[in-house]
Amino acid sequence: MHAIEWSDTYLIGIPELDDEHRRIVAMINAVIAAVEVGLVAKTVLDMIDGMMAVVLPHMATEQNMMKPLASPQGIGHRRKHIAGHAEFIRQINAVRAELAAGDDCKVSLDRLTVFLTVLELINSDYEMVGELRREGLLSPQHGE
Repeated sequence: MHAIEWSDTYLIGIPELDDEHRRIVAMINAVIAAVEVGLVAKTVLDMIDGMMAVVLPHMATEQNMMKPLASPQGIGHRRKHIAGHAEFIRQINAVRAELAAGDDCKVSLDRLTVFLTVLELINSDYEMVGELRREGLLSPQHGE
């Protein structure tokens, strides 16, 4: 399994979301470390639940920011972004199910880290900032 190495290239220029991204990455890395050292499933499941207590409000914040998007491109991005959130939750639930069943969840965790860094943190959130700026919903100093 590969931990996510935080990079400032993941910053999207919205301090609240950037701080939450850092925190989510740290929590995922803690879950990976717990699995690697063989902590009992209950402990890892509790860690995942704690992470989701941060992730779900974070997703809600992003989705609320995108509600006013009105252009066809903005609406398309919002749909894609929300679908990405749903996929992230699906992948977390797969990890949870594997842990609860006593199965090895390392492959699922690796998939999750790739999905998070390649799609969620980098592409989708950068695109969100671009769409919000294009429609005048985010001041120019954000996302730079």
